[in-house]
Amino acid sequence: MSHPCRYLAGGALCAGLHNAVLIGADLVRIHYIVGMVISMIVVTPVGYLHQSILTFGRPPSWPRFAVFAAGTLSGFPLSLSLMLLFCSGLGLPVFVATPLATVSLLVWNYLWARRAILHASPSATS
Repeated sequence: MSHPCRYLAGGALCAGLHNAVLIGADLVRIHYIVGMVISMIVVTPVGYLHQSILTFGRPPSWPRFAVFAAGTLSGFPLSLSLMLLFCSGLGLPVFVATPLATVSLLVWNYLWARRAILHASPSATS
């Protein structure tokens, strides 16, 4: 299976988990911004382990995780902006806005995961 296909499988896992966390948080009346932070804490390590091991065939390392997490964090303002637009601006419910924002970030996340795992500096391999 090619990198993009394996990435999509991991992305689908993470997207599902993210959507479950964010929509679940909304159901218990946790604001979507707080839900996004909770989701990031939960989903980032899951995504890194999947993408590192199964997608790119590299053993996990803390330096590569740091680059991966930085990429995830760099997408947070974009994700937050989309949620603000969809929920606060357009009045869409969280259960509609979350999948829309998730799909919008798919390409962004693939590029960062690929960079973090395949193109990290040699010192990031331990």
